[in-house]
Amino acid sequence: MGDVGLQLAAEDFRISREQRSRAVDQSAAIDRESFDREVVNLEAQALPRLIAQFGVQQGTELFNQLLQLLMAALGLTGQVTSPTIGQESFEFGILK
Repeated sequence: MGDVGLQLAAEDFRISREQRSRAVDQSAAIDRESFDREVVNLEAQALPRLIAQFGVQQGTELFNQLLQLLMAALGLTGQVTSPTIGQESFEFGILK
């Protein structure tokens, strides 16, 4: 009888641990999705201001540094990709 009770308790513990793990994973995914949406907003609003104030190179670098600080403060891991800045060049009248 004791073995059955021990097995049931172990199974309950395992199920509980798996549920907590799934909840944490889902929470992290939601937080990451929310953060990604905010980054898109920042790219649309803050990045142009930084570029206007500091130039393309420095503005982009400052933007990336601020995002890294924000991610560290929020406990999010990963690399920040550089924002996409439209650039075109023409050579002999052909869009490159």
